[in-house]
Amino acid sequence: MEHAESIDSRSCLSDLRISEIHYNPLDSDEFAGKNLEFIELYNAGREPLDLSYAIFIEGIDFTFPADTRLLPGRFMVLAANRRAFASRYAFPPFGEFAGQLNNGGERLALSRANGETIFDFKYDDKEDWPVGADGAGFSLILEEGRMENFGDAGQWRSSLLLHGSPGRADISTAVVQLPALPSNFALAQNYPNPFNASTLIRFSLAGASQVSLVVYDLLGQAVVTLVDQAMPAGQHQFTWLPERLASGVYFYRLEAGPLRECKKLLLLQ
Repeated sequence: MEHAESIDSRSCLSDLRISEIHYNPLDSDEFAGKNLEFIELYNAGREPLDLSYAIFIEGIDFTFPADTRLLPGRFMVLAANRRAFASRYAFPPFGEFAGQLNNGGERLALSRANGETIFDFKYDDKEDWPVGADGAGFSLILEEGRMENFGDAGQWRSSLLLHGSPGRADISTAVVQLPALPSNFALAQNYPNPFNASTLIRFSLAGASQVSLVVYDLLGQAVVTLVDQAMPAGQHQFTWLPERLASGVYFYRLEAGPLRECKKLLLLQ
């Protein structure tokens, strides 16, 4: 296990994120859902983080062993049941915690061995918190780059994948390039449509282009920018999870090369 000087690695624990919470999982064939709970930690900094003897004092019961380091850009998963977790995700968690994550939301607090708070917040299943994480089989994912307040519902979304994405980055905002090379620029109708949880938007680029894909409401106001980047020629697809938008008709507009096209979609929450 890699070591770093304690004075350096302990000083940057503000770079520690609780990046994923799976508090209300679906049952598996072998295990009840409560055994498949997990939380994921992430080092968003540039130095190893020394978590030695850090302790969860609220929500779950777990103390990190001596010489626990979380390397930059790496994830660490704690699970309710080691065997259950490995059976679903095909790799072992770093550790097994005692207690359970409350399905109705609760406080999670992690402290250093000296009692200094690393983070202390409450997740919930009410109001603006993502509904997909509350028994539908998805996890809570901390939005990339968000760090101001873990207890703010606006900083979280549902995972793209059923059962979450422990140990790696969630890909809900990733544009996936498909293998075939198209001969023209085109925007396809989203599928499914109408939809309520997620929908797939596909488009084709005959040449490398600066791509803009934006969703608008009926008043013509932009509600979310899905893509704004240079992209290579090819067929591409984007999975959109519209958190905290009201049911209704929206439009998505693609600008890429010579293409300026808009299509309608229907969201049913």
